[in-house]
Amino acid sequence: MQNLGRCETLLFRKRVCTVASDVYVEDAVNMDIDTIKTSCLERWQNQDDRTKYFEEHLSNSIEHMSSEMQELFLEFLSRFDYYSHRNTNSYLTELHSIIMETEGVDTGNSIFSVLKSQKKNLNSSYEYLLEYKLMNDLSKYSCIPELTDLEEEDLENISNIVLIDDFCGSGKTFIDFVDEYKEIIRNRRIIYAVIHCMEKAWDAIREYADKEKLDIQVISIHQEKAAFEQNEKLCDKREVFSQESAKLDLKKDTEVYGFDLTEALVAFYNDTPNNTLGVFWKDTEHNIAVFPRAKNQKPGWMKMAERKRRQKQQNYEKGKNKEDG
Repeated sequence: MQNLGRCETLLFRKRVCTVASDVYVEDAVNMDIDTIKTSCLERWQNQDDRTKYFEEHLSNSIEHMSSEMQELFLEFLSRFDYYSHRNTNSYLTELHSIIMETEGVDTGNSIFSVLKSQKKNLNSSYEYLLEYKLMNDLSKYSCIPELTDLEEEDLENISNIVLIDDFCGSGKTFIDFVDEYKEIIRNRRIIYAVIHCMEKAWDAIREYADKEKLDIQVISIHQEKAAFEQNEKLCDKREVFSQESAKLDLKKDTEVYGFDLTEALVAFYNDTPNNTLGVFWKDTEHNIAVFPRAKNQKPGWMKMAERKRRQKQQNYEKGKNKEDG
């Protein structure tokens, strides 16, 4: 475990553990596909359905790319992190050990929670909280999915709020969550335990913690720079990558560089964050994604409700335009 130290303010502390995926393949473009596959699978350690899909589709995926795109893709693949279910659970256990032993947290005055979804549905944080509870033998009373369920008498005896997550791309979801629950969280220590965190998110959360004078600690297994910031060679290829992505029908900036232009290189056993470079997760007519995102179909009632809301908004705008006219 590499200790990155404390910020001068002491309000934001960060610690990152190194994992096997920090060791990258040298000269990936000069290696044959089978060698690259083997190297990736060795780094990722445990095979599952998603790595099998990766194995089966890698060759076909590369065939659709120009030589320039192949070189960039293989370079990024050599830096790509994949977290199997087994590895994820191992890291959740490791995070808990750091929290309890290094940070001195006591379950008697702490709760474990999630970043609530803004879309009225379960997000991966709920899944990881349940896994975290089971892996670390926590009492069900220590896990509170909704902070507003806590009453004033409960809050009087809670010193630490531990938020469990798999991935943090820009820090926006975390900051929005803390901002919404600021009055509950203030004067308590917030520990954000996340498996994979982008440097962009570290910086955003630190700035927010300083501004709001909140005691926020981020503990992560792996911290990652944006893909094109990892060395000078890649930095100079950013525009080329955008042009080559367009040839694969990846034309929006969010499809090329990922949501919020995060430029992540990561996938998990249950899904791929849309912050990851789109070439890895978005299937198109000309791109075969090796780690496609999960396809969650909306139920009929939700589609009808959305249609009704759109109709109401259109009727409102028509009425407003008549009044203005």
